Amino acid sequence: MLNKQRREFEAISALDFFPSDVQERAKRALADAESAVHKLLFPAQVTGRRQTPSEPLLRAASGRRASPPGPTASPAPG
Repeated sequence: MLNKQRREFEAISALDFFPSDVQERAKRALADAESAVHKLLFPAQVTGRRQTPSEPLLRAASGRRASPPGPTASPAPG
């Protein structure tokens, strides 16, 4: 829906030979709306946390947490 609004705005702006304050306000409103949608859809990018696309899939696929390494062999006699 927002992409349609952006295309319509650009089509109307292309015909407008005399830019006005109303046109600038509309441009700002579209940019603000796009920014808000982006923040809702991609919250990890907004907070600065870097996450690979496969990270949630890898966690879900393993289905278990990593256990701390334990002793694997008895110590050699001294």
